[in-house]
Amino acid sequence: MISLKNVSKEYIDKSTSTLALNNINIEIKESLLTAILGKSGSGKTTLMNIIGE
Repeated sequence: MISLKNVSKEYIDKSTSTLALNNINIEIKESLLTAILGKSGSGKTTLMNIIGE
């Protein structure tokens, strides 16, 4: 099982900050097919990168 609790990620570039994930909680159970859906720029790749760490 993969479990994330209260995960946030902010990117800071010079004077601009972008909140990619804000207090995310997710639980992905074993042996289930799980899809992560969302519009462009919603944080899907950021979430996958954090899961892969």
